[in-house]
Amino acid sequence: MNKIVPDDGSYREFQQGIRKKVEDIIDGKVVTICMACVTIWVLFGDDIRTLSAENKDNDYIFFITYEICLSLFLIEIFMNSIFIPGYKFSFFFWLDVVATISLLPDIPGIRDPFLALFNYKLYDSDAHFDTSPVRNTTKLDYTSRGIQTIRYIRLVRIVKLYKYFTKSTENEEEENESQIDKMDPEYLGKNLSDVTTRRVIIGVLLMLLLLPLLQPGTVDNAPYFGLQTLFWTGRSGCNDPTGFGCGITTSNYVSNEGWYYMIDWYANASYPLLWLYIPDMLNGGVIGNVSRGLTWTEVSDCAGKKVPSACDKRDEEMELVTYTPIECYNKSVKGCEEIEAFARFDVGEHSRSQSRGNIVITVFVGIILATASVAFAYDTQKIVIKPVTRMHSVIKSLAEDPLKMAEEVTQIDIKESILEETINKIGTLLQMSFGLKGSEIMSSLFSEPEMNLIKLGSKERSVIALCTVQDFPSIIDCLQEEVLVFINKIARIVHTCTTRWSGTACNNDLGIFTITWPETKASDALVSLIKISAELHRATDIMAYKSNPKIVTKFGDNYLVDIAMAAHIGWIIQGPLGSNIKVAPGYISPSIDLCKKLIMAVEEFKVPLLLTGEFYSSLEEKGQNACRRIGNVMIQELEAFMGLYTFDLTDEVPLPDHRRVAEGQFDIDKRKPGDPIILNEIDIEDLEFTPEHLFLFDNDIVMMQRSVPTQFQGVFAKGLEAFEAGNWADAKQILDEALKIKVADGPCISMQEFMEACGMKPPEGWSGSRNL
Repeated sequence: MNKIVPDDGSYREFQQGIRKKVEDIIDGKVVTICMACVTIWVLFGDDIRTLSAENKDNDYIFFITYEICLSLFLIEIFMNSIFIPGYKFSFFFWLDVVATISLLPDIPGIRDPFLALFNYKLYDSDAHFDTSPVRNTTKLDYTSRGIQTIRYIRLVRIVKLYKYFTKSTENEEEENESQIDKMDPEYLGKNLSDVTTRRVIIGVLLMLLLLPLLQPGTVDNAPYFGLQTLFWTGRSGCNDPTGFGCGITTSNYVSNEGWYYMIDWYANASYPLLWLYIPDMLNGGVIGNVSRGLTWTEVSDCAGKKVPSACDKRDEEMELVTYTPIECYNKSVKGCEEIEAFARFDVGEHSRSQSRGNIVITVFVGIILATASVAFAYDTQKIVIKPVTRMHSVIKSLAEDPLKMAEEVTQIDIKESILEETINKIGTLLQMSFGLKGSEIMSSLFSEPEMNLIKLGSKERSVIALCTVQDFPSIIDCLQEEVLVFINKIARIVHTCTTRWSGTACNNDLGIFTITWPETKASDALVSLIKISAELHRATDIMAYKSNPKIVTKFGDNYLVDIAMAAHIGWIIQGPLGSNIKVAPGYISPSIDLCKKLIMAVEEFKVPLLLTGEFYSSLEEKGQNACRRIGNVMIQELEAFMGLYTFDLTDEVPLPDHRRVAEGQFDIDKRKPGDPIILNEIDIEDLEFTPEHLFLFDNDIVMMQRSVPTQFQGVFAKGLEAFEAGNWADAKQILDEALKIKVADGPCISMQEFMEACGMKPPEGWSGSRNL
């Protein structure tokens, strides 16, 4: 008889047909629902057994169901490995393997023979004379928690439920996989959501498995020490002088009633006592069963060295406590091989409590994982899939028809996507690049439909100040690449103090900071400049440059950051400068040029801060009182005279109220206008804090003003008056007196050097002013 063998194509189609049918059965609703019910049963079955079964003889029914569930899990793994493409060694393959292994500890017929290979029994309540008599320790506590952790492995089965509940969705995706672009946003988003959910599930389960081992150990040794006390108390009644532990005392430790009381106390100390095997003080200290106390009686069905079969307690519901004297355990004394005390307790309620807790934990974890899965899917859909899909659609439409751009873009809600974060970052970078004023300039430029650089700028009066680091070219030469770190540390202080006192940092050009304030904020500007000087001489990261080898080589050991500052009030033109290739906010004004001239004159007048008369006249009264006039200058470009003023700054500044806790951290005054003034912890309610009050109460300003002797001001004013009047001989004598009061005063020395350079005779046509 000839055997008919189909050709290769037909046989392959036959195989694929069989595979498809088996795959449809495995992924069908019947099998899926059945296996989901099996998984739910093995999640809660053992706890239900502990809680519901009144007699341990009914446990075999549960164990049979566990064996059936184990068989179904093995069959499922085997069939999926053969007929489901890509299943073998995949995420769900290993998940099923672990879930199946986690079922083994619940089946005694498999668990106990395996543990017997290691001479270990998970639950054993029988008394053996070779049982270790050592009390509970942290090591034993970790062992018990390790066993509990093994039971928690069954929570891995929760992930199997996730697999069953998401199986239909996966099947639909696999059917459409050939038709979906792998780079499609929706496809990528779903994969991202699925992978994230899996990672979260595994992370939560690992945390639950490891958490019992990471918690600090707690040990209850009350049953052990109580048994030890009962042993020696009972042995005190021994009347055999040759027996172990006998003859230590001639009388019993306690009375008969006290003996019964001790037994009652021990029976109710931890768990209910079932059986007690100790020396009986009332029976000559003979070791045996003690069946009663005043109120406690032995549970005869669960008494004895070997638990009777009539005992209705499971092995896991009983705990055996053992005590053996160390001499007997070490066998250093003969004749006491079987001198050992036992106590068996009923821990059934504790086991049932653990089962109830396990059920709650399982349900809670299931809810958490389900919620996390839904939340991640929703967030991915909202934050990634939806906006990116629409963006993808817009770009695709633009590629096909650019005229659709306006219509499609208006439908995109940027706030619903991660694009908002990206745009915010770009906006932050632009704000940091342009600053507050620059952002306003650029905003007005780009607010128009078409960028137009051919337009007028805006003109306004402002307080204008320049701060520059002296010898900056030499510092660049010394620090090289490190100069950026140096200048940024200074910029942090300059920008912080400026912003705190209502100013705006406009520009930074090779260590020259251009700062502006509203015209009415002259007092704020002066406070800000004083604070900048104080913080630069106080900041730890700036002071550290005193020991920088590169700086020491050039400037010596006593280097301090030397800054020059100048302030004026005038108009300024601001607007965008550049072209369509490169544009930046620009600030143009003769007032800026005047401030640059004043910066150059700092060395001539020998003060770090120069203020123009117009700036001085805009100060509040207390601010004006804190400044001093140092002379008049002639501005040739303006063909006008201008008074110059200064605030006496010092290198020695007080520490802030709170000392620095990190390198480079500095404090500035946190008070706002309108806050009550607090002086020496006394609240002055009738005064409100304004920048003007800082000239009376601020620690930096007050300490700097104290550095100028009171009598110096009058002497210097007389010397300046004689200098401007042309009485230089008198001026020289007065200024000498002033220098005795305030040594090395810069303006005094500057006037003396100017007079000496002119031969102590005023120039022809002397008007009391020097050329700037």
